Amino acid sequence: EGAYEAANYLIRCGHKHIAYMDYDSEDISLMDRKNGYLQALTDNGIEKNEKLIIHLKGKKEVEEAFGHFFADPASDDVTAFFFGTDETALNGIYYLNQLGKSVPSDISVCGFDNSYLGRSVIPALTTVAQDFSGIGANAAKLLFEKIEGGNDNCNVVYVPAKLVIRDSVKDLTK
Repeated sequence: EGAYEAANYLIRCGHKHIAYMDYDSEDISLMDRKNGYLQALTDNGIEKNEKLIIHLKGKKEVEEAFGHFFADPASDDVTAFFFGTDETALNGIYYLNQLGKSVPSDISVCGFDNSYLGRSVIPALTTVAQDFSGIGANAAKLLFEKIEGGNDNCNVVYVPAKLVIRDSVKDLTK
């Protein structure tokens, strides 16, 4: 839900060529973020382009991934990046600056997690905030149900997320 909302926000701001970057992971929350991004593209009539989806194998791969990405002509039309975590978004902003690209003037950036560091950088990072209290409460409830023997199923519980609009996204419609 949060990733879908963030990708929709980028699209409402006029971005049609949005790259997605995150770790190549079996983590269900990271897969849901990518799926939310893809669903927003589909719902807005934007065709999925595999060249705009970048999977990182490790944390130190962001610089290398950007080098390969911007060497490909498919990157020429990209106006925004949606990162699956704030950590990758902040690394992305650093490497975009190293490549001479200004955020948000040249390229917009959106993250996910509402990390305290996202408020501290310039420009402040547009991101998605998770309700960690709600996540913890649901986890505790499921654990107690399991302990009491009332729930042997593996449940996935979705807790609403909230888009936090800051300064890292340029509105191309204005």
